[in-house]
Amino acid sequence: MNRGSRTPAACGIGVGPRCCPPQPQVSKHLRVLSEVGLVRCRAEGRRRLYRLEPARLRPLHQWLAKYEQAWNDRLDRVDDYLKELQRQGERQ
Repeated sequence: MNRGSRTPAACGIGVGPRCCPPQPQVSKHLRVLSEVGLVRCRAEGRRRLYRLEPARLRPLHQWLAKYEQAWNDRLDRVDDYLKELQRQGERQ
């Protein structure tokens, strides 16, 4: 992956000295993502450019959407509770 390029196939991070995971580990993850169809790879000389396949993530997005409202409601209740605790602490 190549940071900075505007082409969809080259969008992402560069695998190199500034990247934390070792190159073999990154290659293994990219291979797995490619095998399940989440990314596509194309060769450009010695480089391999990976492109995300967003349509393949749609089922995951739809599944997560079922739980989004429930989590938002729960987090809103936590927020309300913390505000109430803060108000009680200010009164003391």
